[in-house]
Amino acid sequence: MVVATNEFVTAAEAQSKSLGYSAVARVFTPHPIQDRTDDEMRAYADAAFDEIVARYKGRLYSFTLRMVKDPSLAEEMTQETLIRVYMHADKYREIAKFSTWVFTIATNLVRNRMRQQSRAPRLLRSSTVSLPMPVLQPVMTTVLPSMRTLFSYLPPLRYWRM
Repeated sequence: MVVATNEFVTAAEAQSKSLGYSAVARVFTPHPIQDRTDDEMRAYADAAFDEIVARYKGRLYSFTLRMVKDPSLAEEMTQETLIRVYMHADKYREIAKFSTWVFTIATNLVRNRMRQQSRAPRLLRSSTVSLPMPVLQPVMTTVLPSMRTLFSYLPPLRYWRM
């Protein structure tokens, strides 16, 4: 049996004759992408993307969660991975499985994020718990004067090395 698109009818017939299969059943179908309108291609791409999301979102989330150990960041990385897959689908080459390509994108995104976070300055957050004034009163009357006394024995700031 020979299955080919309509564009290759003569080539399929010539090949089957050259191989000695003149009585072989032939099925010719329209090409799945060629001669499609832009709207049909968008619908085709959207349907394919929905299939990719359904197939990979759970595994991608688990994969990124194991690397970043933060559920909200893992969800963000999963969404970013799926967006990149959609935007760069034309760059996929069949040298590896599609899933390998998808998970490579996820790995690179996580690595880049970790690299950015390691380079970003870290801010110290002050405590949001405020103590009532009666609790602070003993500290202000006993501890602060003794702290001032201790600080008075320190040399001036120009001699401190940082």
